[in-house]
Amino acid sequence: MSAKFKEVGSEIYVHPTGDDVTPAKLLHLTLESGPAREPEMKRKRFSEEQIIAILREHEAGVATADLCRKYGMSNASFYTWKAKYGGMDVADAQKLKGLEAENAKLKRLLADAMLDNAALKDLLGKKW
Repeated sequence: MSAKFKEVGSEIYVHPTGDDVTPAKLLHLTLESGPAREPEMKRKRFSEEQIIAILREHEAGVATADLCRKYGMSNASFYTWKAKYGGMDVADAQKLKGLEAENAKLKRLLADAMLDNAALKDLLGKKW
């Protein structure tokens, strides 16, 4: 779905329905549609294998700016990946992903156990 843009003065108004939007109509649409929704989280674009391959290209001597332009990513993303995956093999990255998933599962189990424990303490602490 593409949105149309309408330039009014120095501001550009966009509406997801694709309608031409004037400031008065924008106010009406805003009041009619209610509060704005939370933006959805951006999906991952590169897998761990692709990230490691990009980092290997950099280690081979390709400039960071050239890699960022070639793959359509920002410098910040590149350096974040370098900090996280620098010096790893694909197998190491898969192990890291598995350990992170297991860690998240254990944290959920611990939180559930702590919640149950607190509920039991509250129940036993009451005088009947």
